[in-house]
Amino acid sequence: MSLDLYSKQVTAINTQFSEVNKIAAVNDHTMLVVGSLGAAEGIWFVDEQKPPQLVLRRSGSEAIVDAQIDTRRHVIFYVNLQKNVDIKIISTLQQEEQLLPELNSSGMDVSATFANNNKFIYFISNRTGLYDIWRYEVESKSVKQISTLNALSITWHSLSNDGKSLAIGYRTDDLYLGVVDVETGRLQRHTKTPSHRYPLAWSFDGKSIYVSEHQTKVNLFNYDAKTLKPSLFAGESGLYVKALDGETLIYVDYTRHALVERNLITQQEKVLHNTIPELEALSPGDIKLNKANDGFYTACQVAWVNKTCFYSLSSTNSSPVVVSDTPYWNFLDITEDGEAILAADVKPSSGDIMKMQLRD
Repeated sequence: MSLDLYSKQVTAINTQFSEVNKIAAVNDHTMLVVGSLGAAEGIWFVDEQKPPQLVLRRSGSEAIVDAQIDTRRHVIFYVNLQKNVDIKIISTLQQEEQLLPELNSSGMDVSATFANNNKFIYFISNRTGLYDIWRYEVESKSVKQISTLNALSITWHSLSNDGKSLAIGYRTDDLYLGVVDVETGRLQRHTKTPSHRYPLAWSFDGKSIYVSEHQTKVNLFNYDAKTLKPSLFAGESGLYVKALDGETLIYVDYTRHALVERNLITQQEKVLHNTIPELEALSPGDIKLNKANDGFYTACQVAWVNKTCFYSLSSTNSSPVVVSDTPYWNFLDITEDGEAILAADVKPSSGDIMKMQLRD
């Protein structure tokens, strides 16, 4: 936008950018802009009378966070920032770390989940410069790109029970919820969403996808898996969903601060546990039922130190059992037997000041 300081008139110069980090004046009509337009993120020349011109696109997972132009010398100075988050497996039995060099890249590798009896790890990565879903096969230690969304961001992902489809919340030119074929990587269908959506689980028969806002009102929706038409499933709910069978669903209710079991036939509900610790601080993936569905793993505080613990559903007031020293902010997923944890390994950020010479 531009504001005329004399007339006080505000004019829209460009409405296509999804993100703007920096604006610098080149002359009276042209600006240097650091931001994202469509699927391209980088440095742009923006003119009131011409389409935006991409000067330099970001490289790999390096973000460009600032830029200045010296018009006399035809030079652009810019600052890049390399953030690096790796994924590792922690054994809760031996308390040993397993690094995954074949999985991790120089970019952001995050939001990992175990799948197919722990044979695969699905995760989000921006190693190409844009975000997509990737898969790591534990036995062969091979990595494969699953989706080809070229997204500016991905909120969360959920694998269908048959392992054939992925529901993904993502942002390109707008916010979307989409379904991707795991074998081909093809986007089968998608729909715009008014806010960020977090697909948490599929129904037992694969006909529904349970999707949370998690932000704003934190409502839980039921999306038809074929049409992607939503309906409200539960207000003030989300974070975690598990379909036990075609008749029973367990989810988190923020109002009751509880894990709730609902019969999908009769709509009757019962509270399984109503003292979930650190509930407001938890993100999708930070809580998970065990295989027997008689307890759940999540964060707990022991002597003011955050750890990963197991809570039994047999007694609301039962003391937590510590399974790992991994705090919830590094916790990504845990196997249903509680023997292995996927954790985030946050590396120190690095950056450089770069100089780019423009043609005369």
